[in-house]
Amino acid sequence: MEPNQVLSYAFTQLEPLLRMPSRFGQAVDRLETGTLKVGVVPTDLEGLEHILRSTANRVGAAMIIVGLLVSSALMARVNHASP
Repeated sequence: MEPNQVLSYAFTQLEPLLRMPSRFGQAVDRLETGTLKVGVVPTDLEGLEHILRSTANRVGAAMIIVGLLVSSALMARVNHASP
């Protein structure tokens, strides 16, 4: 790299480094006052959503089938008397 390129790169990196102590102080102040907020954004949940939906559909269908089986067993006439 040429000296001009090194100096321009160092200058562009120097400004964020000089702001870092004040940013760190702001973060500590927010932490002390209890106003520090940290957000987490989940990504790539389409696959998980598909799996949950298919599982819910299967569980729902199984509950309907179980209900039909139980109701048919309760409605069936059973004669325990021997002829």
